[in-house]
Amino acid sequence: MGVSRSGYYKWRKRDKSTRDLRREEVIALVSEVHKAHPSHGYRWVAAFIRVNYQQDISDNYVYKAFRFLGIKAKTKHQVHYRPRKIRDLYPNLIFTTWDTVDRPRQVIVSDMTVLKPWIFYLELTLYFDVFTKQILTWKLSERRGGREQYLDGLADVVELLRGKKEPTIIHTDQGSVYSSKAYNELIQDCNVVRSMSRAGKPTDNPVNEALNGWIKEELFIDFRLEECRTRDAVKDVLCRYVAFYNRQRPCFAIGYDTPDNYCKRFYRGELEKKDTFSKRILTEEEMSDLSDKLNHQYIDLLNGDGLASDKFWELNRRIREDRKSLGVQMELRKPDLPYTLVNLLHEKIITEDDLNQFSNVLQDAVKQLQERIEE
Repeated sequence: MGVSRSGYYKWRKRDKSTRDLRREEVIALVSEVHKAHPSHGYRWVAAFIRVNYQQDISDNYVYKAFRFLGIKAKTKHQVHYRPRKIRDLYPNLIFTTWDTVDRPRQVIVSDMTVLKPWIFYLELTLYFDVFTKQILTWKLSERRGGREQYLDGLADVVELLRGKKEPTIIHTDQGSVYSSKAYNELIQDCNVVRSMSRAGKPTDNPVNEALNGWIKEELFIDFRLEECRTRDAVKDVLCRYVAFYNRQRPCFAIGYDTPDNYCKRFYRGELEKKDTFSKRILTEEEMSDLSDKLNHQYIDLLNGDGLASDKFWELNRRIREDRKSLGVQMELRKPDLPYTLVNLLHEKIITEDDLNQFSNVLQDAVKQLQERIEE
């Protein structure tokens, strides 16, 4: 450790410093105050000590003393966290790398917000382009909890992306409709990759959350949505606002340009084309979270119902899709199939009965490989 024997024993035998004595005194005082007033947290305890004991002590110092003593404020309304029983359907592919998006239609986000003009309750679903900040499509539902506006909006996006060669990520929260089979079946035959915010993390979709706030404020204040007395009047205001937003409203995030013009400038070559999104770097925690979710999804797919061969080729298709996004480096190739199946057998993800559902040629190749490994 780079410490001499004599230096170590000298350190052990030396007297406590003034700083050490002061620390022990504060810890004892914090413990005493907490025992007398257990319902209060560290900030209140720090203030109590400053007022009643005339000691100059910071909130942060008392917080560290709380941590050292392993204590915290007691309350009758303790928050209880229950572990989630359902895994995330799709991993978060973006996390905090929103500023690396480098082209139109690369990442599209969607969310629902509630509008309450006059006596109406309306749910507005928006689809935004993260790069240009355009509203690509919007749908309005007059029924609480409706799902049609989500599906119709996604159908518009799919039509908009038709013919595009580059993959598009559609990022949403974990709402019931966004997680539904009907919603995600609409993009099965498209060059679209799904991404979802983590549960209870609205900050994972900051583009939508920020724009929703501005849009509602402008609708009610500038476009006087509150004065609408019919549903048709509400829809008319929304149509006018979306046209204004895309064509006339300067947006700070794109240098006070309008979303439509910013998109046109990109395709005219007036904006520098960067390759930042494919090179984005996730933190170690974010990468670990992404890898765990993908691994669980692959294992669940292989453990599901159906023929082992069908599940295997579905896994192959899924991995090819996930390779378009960050974090997936593996690849299933036909020459490597025997090795992959041997690994799956070894990990007990598939069984010998599952292997019998593959072709005879592939079964023989796997058996030969197993015999060579055993030798």
